[in-house]
Amino acid sequence: MPTSPVPQVLNLDRLLIEALRGLERSGQTDEACTLAARACMQLRSTDPDRYRRFDALLHQFTHAYK
Repeated sequence: MPTSPVPQVLNLDRLLIEALRGLERSGQTDEACTLAARACMQLRSTDPDRYRRFDALLHQFTHAYK
């Protein structure tokens, strides 16, 4: 069972999500999707809550991209 992430990790998640949203807003949707997918894959088996956060972001990007 995963342990609760320390506050610094949560802050890094927020920072990365903010940066990915910035990429997407600037028209670099492919890059934002690639990086969000990589974050998902890193978290998938070790931290389901954080995985879902990045997975949701990836779905937002791909939905907006269509």
